[in-house]
Amino acid sequence: MQTTDVRETAQNALNQGKSIVGKQIDDRTTQIGQQIDSVAQELRNVGDQLRQSGPVGLAAGYVDQAADLVERLGGYLQDADSDRLLGDLENIARRNPWGIAAGALILGFAASRFLKTSSARRYRDALGEGSYGGESYGAQSSYGGGTYGGGTYGGSTYGDTTYGDATGVRSGGTRYAT
Repeated sequence: MQTTDVRETAQNALNQGKSIVGKQIDDRTTQIGQQIDSVAQELRNVGDQLRQSGPVGLAAGYVDQAADLVERLGGYLQDADSDRLLGDLENIARRNPWGIAAGALILGFAASRFLKTSSARRYRDALGEGSYGGESYGAQSSYGGGTYGGGTYGGSTYGDTTYGDATGVRSGGTRYAT
């Protein structure tokens, strides 16, 4: 009998979680729909300005079509609940599975490029502003006649002093460890 109670409790918790998530999705899609409606309104303003500008006024028809499309999307998002959104997404996926796969591939590629770019930026920032071993590393950009990083690395300095231990071959003002 305890197994039945545990199952019922788990089912109730699952249903409650679904309702909370569904409510949040409904709220977010309504907010997004309202923002999209404001974009549609701005597109309509652009279309009006294009009509008044003379020869470029031919483009106003295309801008109005785009505004209609954006406005329909905003209305759909405002009116749709989470069940309708999920059902519509399932219908689209059933009708066009290759389109969904291609979209997922494109989104995955875009996400990987974003992560790679942000990772490289964080790495550059760490070298340019961070520290290594308690001393400045990468704070200056000269390498050679001046210093690299403005400080020391492992007890030896970069630049026209020594690198490694004092036993090195001197070449162009820089001593390299051998």
